[in-house]
Amino acid sequence: LRDQLRRQGVHSTCFNTVSRHFALVEKEFSMRSIPSHRPRFLTTVILGSLFVWLFPHATYAALPATTPHWDHCVTRHAHELQIDPALLHAIIWTESRNNPLAIAWTDRWGKRHSVFPETPEDARALMTQLQRSQQTFDLGLAQVNSKNIVRLARPLNFDPVDLLQPCTNLKVASYILREQLDRHGYTWRAVAGYNGSLPYINLVWQNLCQRH
Repeated sequence: LRDQLRRQGVHSTCFNTVSRHFALVEKEFSMRSIPSHRPRFLTTVILGSLFVWLFPHATYAALPATTPHWDHCVTRHAHELQIDPALLHAIIWTESRNNPLAIAWTDRWGKRHSVFPETPEDARALMTQLQRSQQTFDLGLAQVNSKNIVRLARPLNFDPVDLLQPCTNLKVASYILREQLDRHGYTWRAVAGYNGSLPYINLVWQNLCQRH
């Protein structure tokens, strides 16, 4: 990851911070133990410091210069759940490139599909089609997975189609991310947990640090 960041032109301040902590992050993810609700205190503090130093210098480097109309929802839900808005912004950009209508799924042959419908009506129609075929899919700005939609619809009081609305999608996504932070502490393990894969760390990291 360190070499990839260097080759791809990472923001110098961010890269220096990442480099200082890289060995610690690498050690964290080399431990494939069963996830604990109480991460080791020292590991949490050390990796937490990475976020504290990284986020102020990242300045949303990979994100568009213009502020999206739903930006206030990021701020509100992030603050409500004590999540750094920069992290949530980076996840949104990684997941959907800020497209509220994005829908993605993996078919039975293992091929990944990412679709960006032009209208909400088209997005709802595709969503309905995927639901009827019992296909697992990811929906909206933060690509909330359909399994989480089923799990959280009643507790968070929303209908699945509501996740095509930016603020509702971000409310649910923030809740899911908060679950991971509570489970793993403020570490990159929690970021990986949002998506369910370790390679996801690299993508989010680049969107925090890369100069475009």
